[in-house]
Amino acid sequence: MSLFNDIIEGLIKGFTSSNKNLKLIVKVSIAFVILAILVVLVGELKADDVNKKSFDLVAGVLGLVGAFLGFGIKVYEDTKENEKRAEKIESLEKEIKEKPDESQTAWELARLKLESYLNKNLKQVSSIFYLSATVMLVGFGLIIFGVYKVYSNPELLNPSILVTCTGVIVNFIGGTLLLIYRSTMNQAKGYVEVLERINAVGMSIQILESIDDKNLELKDSTTAEIAKELLKIYGKNNLKSTVGNTV
Repeated sequence: MSLFNDIIEGLIKGFTSSNKNLKLIVKVSIAFVILAILVVLVGELKADDVNKKSFDLVAGVLGLVGAFLGFGIKVYEDTKENEKRAEKIESLEKEIKEKPDESQTAWELARLKLESYLNKNLKQVSSIFYLSATVMLVGFGLIIFGVYKVYSNPELLNPSILVTCTGVIVNFIGGTLLLIYRSTMNQAKGYVEVLERINAVGMSIQILESIDDKNLELKDSTTAEIAKELLKIYGKNNLKSTVGNTV
């Protein structure tokens, strides 16, 4: 399912892109998929059993080529976005070295880095979820197949029991993957909480920098209020994390 989503996302990105070459690749990919469907239909309607296998083989190859092109576009677009983000981070790091007193740049750099970690983490979460769901479906399928064989042919009792036990083991593996999924989700949640804190600090800096230095009384009172609010935010988050660790 995750791979299918990646292929569809790649086709959509390529079709909406301003790059003419990507749009052409999307059209070629869709054409291959349409050809694959047509070949399957022709094989079903006009071919005999022997030729039908050849039609199915050709359709499979055409469909794989179309899917490969769509997935390739997705990989290309993701790589391009990562390169842009890396260049932005690199430029901000240089800017911080040149002007270490600018807090706004440091906040932007921290936000970008954390967002990149969060995006990677979310991709891992999605992959683990789909993998665990697939493994558990296979396990249930093996169990159902084993039970069906026992009822349909009682003489195959031992092989059927073996297949059913295999399905149970596969489901345990799927359950283990779900535990990993839960752990990764908690990690992603932690990234989001840190990102919220960084955004709160960044917005506070923007508010303070927008106040004229001549109005010292207003700036001091605003700084004090912001400090109180930030302490509340950090205090609540620390309390939640402490409670979460003890539960």
